[in-house]
Amino acid sequence: MKIFIINLIFLFVLSVTGFASGQTAIDSDSDLLVWADPSSKTIHYIDENYGLLEEPGIIHSDPVPVEFQEKGTFPERYDAREHGLITSVKDQKPYDLCWAESVMSMAESNLIKKELADNSIDLSEIFAHYFQWFRVSDPLNLTSGDQNNWYTYESYEGYFREWINSWGSGYRAVLLLSGWPGLTSEKVAPYPDGETDISRYSLPPEIAWNSSLAKLKDAWWISMNDTQAIKRMIMKHGSAVIAFNQNRSKYLNEDTGAYYCPNALYTNHLVNVIGWDDTYPAYNFSSQPDIDGAWLVKNSFGTDWGNEGYFWLSYADKTLSEDAFIYDFENIVSGMKTYQYDGTVSYNYINDPESNTIAAANIFTAIDNEKLVSVGFLTPSSYFSYEIKIYRGVKDTPESGILFSSQSGSELYAGFHTIPLDTPVDLCAGDRFSVIIEITASENGKAYIMTDRSESFTVIDAKGEERIFQEFINSSNPGESFYKRSNGSWTDCWNSDQANSLGNVRIKAFTQFTSYSALKSIDDINPDKNTAGQITPLELYWIENSQAENFVPNFKDK
Repeated sequence: MKIFIINLIFLFVLSVTGFASGQTAIDSDSDLLVWADPSSKTIHYIDENYGLLEEPGIIHSDPVPVEFQEKGTFPERYDAREHGLITSVKDQKPYDLCWAESVMSMAESNLIKKELADNSIDLSEIFAHYFQWFRVSDPLNLTSGDQNNWYTYESYEGYFREWINSWGSGYRAVLLLSGWPGLTSEKVAPYPDGETDISRYSLPPEIAWNSSLAKLKDAWWISMNDTQAIKRMIMKHGSAVIAFNQNRSKYLNEDTGAYYCPNALYTNHLVNVIGWDDTYPAYNFSSQPDIDGAWLVKNSFGTDWGNEGYFWLSYADKTLSEDAFIYDFENIVSGMKTYQYDGTVSYNYINDPESNTIAAANIFTAIDNEKLVSVGFLTPSSYFSYEIKIYRGVKDTPESGILFSSQSGSELYAGFHTIPLDTPVDLCAGDRFSVIIEITASENGKAYIMTDRSESFTVIDAKGEERIFQEFINSSNPGESFYKRSNGSWTDCWNSDQANSLGNVRIKAFTQFTSYSALKSIDDINPDKNTAGQITPLELYWIENSQAENFVPNFKDK
């Protein structure tokens, strides 16, 4: 058995030296995970992008097989503006923040679609981008040592690339927003103008966690080949986010606002897709594609671009990214806690290329009397099934306690998935509990669980010198995150040598405070403390849970 964190390069005129980010392998003698790639990567690029840099090693979503696809028909033409779902066109200039502009635009349409806001909503782009690099520890202090560091460098002679022009991607937005920050209004964190001294710019740290209007519930990346799925998601969730190569002077027909690039170039710009027209004429493009049809796109270059800020992007454009992104947000519930160890935006994952399953887990300690109501996890797997297990009274490994909940389901698309528990689990202060996620894919090597590990990237600067320009530091500790070996035993992801550490798995637990007197601590009934002849662990499990609200007994012994 070999477990890998595989990263297949997606070129945006960039190349990465050494191994792709994130490979691991199982040593055949010890059956233990061994880190196999260098801790830093060198990126070379053409400095002609508008806020997009896709991470090395992206696992793109697989097109969903016909037998798994959701059924339905769609109109030939759809425009979300006609349904009041789209906010005003913004202008990202003078900063390279297309990732934040497109994601916030998508978030606005999503909140309007869910009737959580009206079309006057204006979300702050700088809020998420700023707190990505200037992290504020989460309220539970579980990610306090995690850092995303940007180091200003001279990109070309006389131009210094600072954190505000540090780029992002649809994938990174999933990693960032799944752990915080959430969404806040433009009034709380206004977009800095071109006269702002960015080296001295700051936001009050207290707003990172107390000013959010909504939080990410789910996010998906879907193959651009799944046109019907993307259309369904746009109609269901408000809009979508895609990437392409933007070069107005070469490929935009100024008269029609139609854009088509016939050449397979790198992606350099993220935009918000708000509709489509399957019959949009090919002759409207400066260079005529082979087919009719186009996506209706909202740009972030102000109303002077295209048709008052919108344009038609041909279905046949040769620079379209492999994935579209959809983000689904929800209101923040008072008293809800998020247990998580993944505080950086490093893109890594673990999988077994010889198996169609992968299992990983986090162990947490409850702070208060709480009810575990849902769990979240990140995966680049497509059309997979999953099993969630919750143990209480955990000691040293994820299954070293008593099983309190087991639940299974399936998902069609890669991304971040929040799964409500059919049977919430009662916790009391001090309880050590585990959240285990096992993913089963359709074929070997396709089951992944994402991880957060330390790594750095180097760039060749204007002087031809190699230097670190972004660095992600994951402050993992022993006994937090685990993966399951082929023999069924659990191995800690932590390693004292940071270069060989997997860091933490991206699994989260969401709890709500409960005012009633919670069940007594599982430590009081730990089977290891029982003497011969006393009640069995299974019977204790039933006694401890029989009075829980909406409890459905699960008699599966540990």
